[in-house]
Amino acid sequence: MMTVLIIGAGALGTYFGGKLIQEGVPVTFLVRSGRYQQIQNDGLVVRSVHGDFRLNPPILQHISPTTHYDVVFLTVKSYHLPNLWDTLDQLVSQGSVIIPFLNGVAHMDELLTRYGPEHVLGGICYTEATLLPSGVVEQTSPMQELVVGSVSGKIPWVVGSLREAFARQGVQFTESQSIMTDMWIKYIFLVVFSAATTVFRSSIGDILADEQSASWLSYALEETITVAKSLNVTLPEHVYSRIWNRIQSLPLSMTSSMFKDSQRGYPLEVEHLQGYLARQAWTHHVQIPRMETAYWALRPLALGQNIAKMA
Repeated sequence: MMTVLIIGAGALGTYFGGKLIQEGVPVTFLVRSGRYQQIQNDGLVVRSVHGDFRLNPPILQHISPTTHYDVVFLTVKSYHLPNLWDTLDQLVSQGSVIIPFLNGVAHMDELLTRYGPEHVLGGICYTEATLLPSGVVEQTSPMQELVVGSVSGKIPWVVGSLREAFARQGVQFTESQSIMTDMWIKYIFLVVFSAATTVFRSSIGDILADEQSASWLSYALEETITVAKSLNVTLPEHVYSRIWNRIQSLPLSMTSSMFKDSQRGYPLEVEHLQGYLARQAWTHHVQIPRMETAYWALRPLALGQNIAKMA
């Protein structure tokens, strides 16, 4: 039977890892000290529109040099990735396939360069879930979807096993034939959406209701697509309309996880999202005045004020 290691027991790792556990898949979590203590005391607790659950899975703070995992879900915040290279090196040397469910696209260059496409798949997650300070995960969206694909076109056997397990739990699991395009489409949406809601400190409904802020959002989306095209990213012909329609269809009260983290004083994924976009724009001489302004406005918040709470 397939064995799974989930690095990070935040909202996404906890929720989707819990779905696999309920299907009898052997799942182990690798977590930091603060989260380790929470799970030791209370277990993994999820409150979801699809049904609540509480589990007590195996948890580790360090992996054993002799234990093999078929697949590794990487579900940490992007700023934790530099601290995980030694662990990932060990896992890949033992034959693990890494599936990162990180926001953005910058991490794919790093992972593929280091390990190659035979050990790294692209991953996208669609849901709305939050890890509360209490350690409880709240999953509030009917949408629960994972998209996985290979940049080389070769799909390892674990993908089929994952699809079957998630399907039995009602989770939509899609094998993408163009994973980098799909990841860029989500990145374009997310980098603009998170910038707008966090800089304006508003829900998407309030932003769209105001003519000036809605105009800013529209132009910011165009800027971001222009950067992607300068990198020769393959995008659908009507990508602007596709993403803009998605933004307009969001629940009016919806904000981004970046906005929520900023409210709590947590570190933000600014460098991995808006910073990456700005650096690519500068390198390729693309003018992005709105998104560049958003980057400089968010950058002072990147380290957060309550770092200890994230331990």
